[in-house]
Amino acid sequence: MPPVWVWPLFGGLVAAAITIRVVVHFVDKRRIRRLIAKKGWSVVSISWAPLSRGAIFEQHERQYRVRYRDELRREQTRLCKTGLLTGVYWRDEG
Repeated sequence: MPPVWVWPLFGGLVAAAITIRVVVHFVDKRRIRRLIAKKGWSVVSISWAPLSRGAIFEQHERQYRVRYRDELRREQTRLCKTGLLTGVYWRDEG
């Protein structure tokens, strides 16, 4: 049986990891929204795509499925990758 102090420490580490992931998610979405606005497009939705092709082995980048309207008002859906050091770049879903 582990010492009593281990459980609060473990719980604190788990809570910190979840908090960091949530904060990073909102930072990523803001970064994607800014890029889309810069191109003259409008965001319909941005959703995390953790199980998309190639996402499982990425360590420092996250993938999002982005629905947007382009300058001709056509709705499109694409995947993008983003990370704190890599910026945002689009990838094909293929």
